[in-house]
This record gives sequence, C-alpha cells and structure tokens, in this order.
Amino acid sequence: MSIGTAAPQPRPATVTPYVHHGAVGEVFLIFLRNLALNILTFGFYRFWARTRLRHYFWSQSEMFGDRFEYDGRGLELFLGFLFIAFIVLLPIGATYNVIATFASTDEVTQIWLSVVGYIGFFLLIGIATYRARGYRLSRTRWRGIRLFQVGNEFVYGPMFLLLFTLQLVTLGWATPFANTWLERYRIKHTYLGSERFSFDGRARDLYGRFAVGWLLALFTFGLGYFFYKAREIAYFAERTHVVGISFRFQVSALRLCGFWLLNMLILIVTLSLGYPFVQLRTARFVSEHLSIVGEPGFSAIQQVPADLPVLGEGLADAFDMDGM
Repeated sequence: MSIGTAAPQPRPATVTPYVHHGAVGEVFLIFLRNLALNILTFGFYRFWARTRLRHYFWSQSEMFGDRFEYDGRGLELFLGFLFIAFIVLLPIGATYNVIATFASTDEVTQIWLSVVGYIGFFLLIGIATYRARGYRLSRTRWRGIRLFQVGNEFVYGPMFLLLFTLQLVTLGWATPFANTWLERYRIKHTYLGSERFSFDGRARDLYGRFAVGWLLALFTFGLGYFFYKAREIAYFAERTHVVGISFRFQVSALRLCGFWLLNMLILIVTLSLGYPFVQLRTARFVSEHLSIVGEPGFSAIQQVPADLPVLGEGLADAFDMDGM
C-alpha cells in the first residue's frame, strides 16, 4: 500500500493595509491659513485652498510603502470654474429665466420648463461627477505612475440621468442595478499607467441585502439604508481589480451610519467650516477599513502618454461637489 503525497495547499492571499498618516494638528494649521487667505481675498483663494488640502491628503496616503502625489494647481480649478460659469451656466440660466418669465402664465409651458429643468440639472450633475473624477485621477500619481480616466462624460451624464430617474420611479428598487452599472463604467475606464482596472460585480448579488435594507429604512427614517450601503461598498471593493490585486473594505452598517451622522453634525454645527476635518475623518475611516488583497505585478505597470484635462473640475465646483 502506498501513501499518496498530499496536494499542496494554496498559499493565502497577502493582505496589505492602506495607511493614512494625516494628523489633526497639521490639518488645523492648513485650515487656519486657508481661512485667513479666503477672508483677505473675499473667497477668491478657495481654489488654491482646496488644492493645498489635496496636496496634503494625497501625500499622507500610503499603499505598499509608497505615498500618493497630487500635482493639480489652484489656477486650473479657477480657470475651470470661470469657463463653466461664464461660457456654460450663465447663458443656459439666462435663457431659461427669460423663457420662464415670458411663459409665466402658461401652465403647459411651465410644466415643460420644469421637465427641462429636471433633465438639465441631473444631466449636468452626472457630467460634473465624471469630469471631476477624471481631473482628480489625472493629477494623481503613485510610484511615479499617473492614474487617468478615459470614457466620455457625455455618455456618463445621460446614463446617470436615466438611472437616477429609474430609481425614483421604482421607489429605490433599481438602486443596486443603477449603482453597479455606473460603477462598472467608472472602473473599466480607469487606468494606472498602462494597466486598466476591471470590475466584475453583478447587481443581482446585492438585491437580497437591498431588500432587507429597504424594509428597515421604512421604520428607521431611512437609516436602514446603511445596512445595504455597507455591503455595497464592500462588494464593489472586492470586485475591483488591477495588476493582480483586489480590495477589501470591511465595515458594519452601524459603524458606517455613525460615521456619516457625525460628519453631518460637524458640517452643520460649523456651518461647513469643519469640512477639512470631515475630510480627515474620511481619510482615517478609509484607512481603518480598507486593505489590498494580493501582490501587485509592479513590473507590468508602465507610464503611458494620456490626454489629460487642462482645466479643473469647474462644473463640479459650480455645484459645490468637492471631494477626495
């Protein structure tokens, strides 16, 4: 009788934490400087203030022992805002107001104006979201390799509008489908140098959790939604891949809800002046719960030329949609 050799067991995947080194004292000093300069310039400095904060937060974020870099400039944000404000939003707003004024007694026209306003607003929100993400990625480097986004905001914008409307008419039941569809579009158009991100998530994997969260939300003033949202964040992370790695984001619904509520309280109490500290809390929260699964194929990543946006996220700034 011969004794067979046991089959080798697969080696468990390497798990590496994502680290953020930001400190309250350092953020407070940046906040004071930005606040003083904003007051002295009557708010004109806010584009450079935002850039200064991004430089700090990016430089404090670390993955595999290497920190991120942000090389955006305040002038880019300022010029982007001017372009959107005077070339896009001002003519649209003026035209809309003129038509609304002359048609103020026509109920049918008023209804159509409301429909057009709804379509225009959420279409622009979608476009702004995608453009802002593309700009921030294009100004981000890791290990000297630039991230960037391809795709088209004029494809993403109508998609966002249609999926948002679908969520409204289905009382939210289209949410897993809509969010998964949009996430897939964003991720598959994202690159780290020569390497493209991939996403293999499916909406049907989320519907069981969503059904429970939707029912809980009816009796918890909407807070039951976090029961679903915690799962969605974790699922999207684990279904995102690049150069041999995926991501893990483990957080409970209660922890996520408490984090969000305290952030809202800080913003309300400080009249939004506490936003830098909300950003720091967010960075620390991500650092606490995010890890990277697998070992990246560093040798495969090459720097490649890309068409980078020249202007900053002017449309997002017009809608006050700043983010990290």
